Amino acid sequence: MRKSGLHVVFLGTNPASKSGGIANAIPGYISALDFVGIESSYIVTHDSSHWSGKLIPWLRSFILVISIMFRCKESRLIFYLHLGGGWPSVLRKFGIGSFLRIFRATVVYHLHGPEFDEYLDNRVKRLALKAALSPADILVVLTPWWERRLTTSGFKKNIR
Repeated sequence: MRKSGLHVVFLGTNPASKSGGIANAIPGYISALDFVGIESSYIVTHDSSHWSGKLIPWLRSFILVISIMFRCKESRLIFYLHLGGGWPSVLRKFGIGSFLRIFRATVVYHLHGPEFDEYLDNRVKRLALKAALSPADILVVLTPWWERRLTTSGFKKNIR
């Protein structure tokens, strides 16, 4: 199959750890992209199966992002970051997303944690969430309800 010139880089929980629904869904995402001729990579930003799982993979992800940017400079890169599990996940992805924006990369944040509903009900948490999501070009949510929830909470991003 002819390759598309597009390369999607997923960043999130280690799929081998099988913690959380997204970790289980990632192999399907990658298979679907491969099926339609879109190259992809996966960078682990969190590994709950190891004692250093919150810091070391996150720090390593910055090096891997740079490596992919150099290796795939002929491709259009899209960085697809999964946010779930509360503020630690949001802050890790904010750091990476902000770093990617320095390079004018396309950044997609996929929100999939029920915690976000609580954040939207609290003015301070909602403002913090808006700031944390600021690096994203696109926000991906699981249902039309979530799209309406974010829109009515004042989010102006491209939400899908």
